[in-house]
Amino acid sequence: MTGPVWSRRLASEAGEANVAYCAGWDVRAREAADVQLLPYDIWTNRAHCVMLTRAGIIPRASLKKILKALKTLETEAAAGRFTLNPALEDVHLNVEAFVEREAGAAVAGLMHTARSRNDQVATDMRLWLRERLLEFVRPVLDLAAVLEDLARGNLRTLMPGLTHHQPAAWTTLGHWAASHAYAFLRDARALLDLLPALNLSPLGAAASFGTSWPIDRDFAARLLGFDRPQANALDCVTNRSEFEARAAGLLAIWAQHAATLAQDLILFSSPPWRLMRIGDAYVTGSSIMPQKRNPDFAEVTKAKAALAGAAAGTLLDLTRGDPSGYNREQQWSKYLILDLFAEIAPAPLVLGGALESLKLDKERMRNLMREDYLEAADMADYLAQSRGVPFRFAYRWLGEAVRKSEESGLPMGKAVNDVLRREGRVQPLTTAELSDLSSPGRLIARRASAGGPAPASVRRQCVELRAETGALRKRANQFARRVERARRLLAQAARRFSS
Repeated sequence: MTGPVWSRRLASEAGEANVAYCAGWDVRAREAADVQLLPYDIWTNRAHCVMLTRAGIIPRASLKKILKALKTLETEAAAGRFTLNPALEDVHLNVEAFVEREAGAAVAGLMHTARSRNDQVATDMRLWLRERLLEFVRPVLDLAAVLEDLARGNLRTLMPGLTHHQPAAWTTLGHWAASHAYAFLRDARALLDLLPALNLSPLGAAASFGTSWPIDRDFAARLLGFDRPQANALDCVTNRSEFEARAAGLLAIWAQHAATLAQDLILFSSPPWRLMRIGDAYVTGSSIMPQKRNPDFAEVTKAKAALAGAAAGTLLDLTRGDPSGYNREQQWSKYLILDLFAEIAPAPLVLGGALESLKLDKERMRNLMREDYLEAADMADYLAQSRGVPFRFAYRWLGEAVRKSEESGLPMGKAVNDVLRREGRVQPLTTAELSDLSSPGRLIARRASAGGPAPASVRRQCVELRAETGALRKRANQFARRVERARRLLAQAARRFSS
């Protein structure tokens, strides 16, 4: 056995990502939290020590040895030859111990000048969180683009729209897809809007109360790609977990939107609807029922939405009522946000792939349009508009007509006219009017209000969606380039001050 027992029936290369997504942590171990922080702690150490040398606090010769040791550590870690020692408590002391082994205690002992692990870990987490947000927003934009493409290609693909899980009105697949694209673009915009607030450097706040050393926090902030230092040292430490909570809240909202899309895909691909078929790569099978095609990725996405909401709530509660300054429970904010990103990060890629795999049953969609009196609301609107009567009168007449049709089996148009003749207030509908009112395409074209499902309206929405996606992608790329420039600036400063 080289894969799931059902894999011979539903085998594909893309399916491996779906299996991993659905299996979660069943057969995979998570790495220690501080393993993820190691690259950022190395970056923070380089920037801090370069700043200390520039300020005349540590000698150039010592900086050169520190930077050489940090480079060796980076190489060893990349090759898998460095592991964190639990006896040293955290990544910060592990890095310092490595530099001590490479360069001696006298040199390594200079690294922690004018800082605390409080501002150090807060800085590491800002760097980590900034990169994760940039990484996550790109597949969210890709997912919105997939939905926009689906909408653009299905402006006239008729389908029943639901409320309360019940057939409600005639609509189009394009209108449905565009609605999800708009939600995900709001998420992407909110994630990018968080970056400027987050992009302030805590480094130099020390234990909460600053330092007597003549440090240059502005210079260190530039070397790390921050806009500037965070203004108040006590605020840096007291509210260390604030941006983890803010990010978690945005991820929870994104996950709610993803769960709605996931539930739609479950409903529309399952009996009795069967409006679409999800590709084999994005369904899983049963260990006992060979015929099964289960939309597990969608169910798992709903579970992840529940986890995201719980994590966001826990992060808000974690430090509620704490006094100012550092308190050890803040450490758990790190675990919560790392776990949350690990759960959520693959979701937009899997959802986008599932959408691209869809095969639509357009004939079945059209056939379902003829059931459940989905034209009733449009007929009420038409009567109110064309006969000049209050909408509530037309609504009551259509309700009576639906009941009459259900009880007697009369066609809807005849039932409506029977009610109108009995009421005697307005002229019955003509044959031409009844023909128009029984055509889903014509009725949907009439719903041309801004944001409605008329093809012309959805086409305008697609133009807006594409432009917004491009603008947000440009923002993300510009921010990423700023961070990369900071890395180059640090490399130049390191060469200059260690030569």
